[in-house]
Amino acid sequence: MTPFAWVLLALLGFILFVDYTRLRREGRRLLLLEYIVFALGAVLIVFPGISQMLARVGGIGRGADLVIYVLLVLLVREALRARQLQWRDTRRYTEIVRGIALTTVERPVSSTTDRSPVTQDR
Repeated sequence: MTPFAWVLLALLGFILFVDYTRLRREGRRLLLLEYIVFALGAVLIVFPGISQMLARVGGIGRGADLVIYVLLVLLVREALRARQLQWRDTRRYTEIVRGIALTTVERPVSSTTDRSPVTQDR
């Protein structure tokens, strides 16, 4: 294994550790998916011949190209999904703020006292 492969594996381990500490309670499914994807990535880092073989089977010249193509599709999908979630959250926040504004609006007090026009002394 090359020194860069060791660095990549250490980086994967660090990211998994950080995400485990953040997501262990509320994001178990996401954490499991991340473990699976990172395990596959680690296998391709340790055994780069596998990606080369898969690339040849798929008609792609190099294993690195195969990995880049797959990552590009996944990153575009994630960007679109993040935008969709951002729009949804913006709509929710707008509804919440509108509801708060409507419940806290000060209504004018109707007075039954003198409603005569104001006269000025000259």
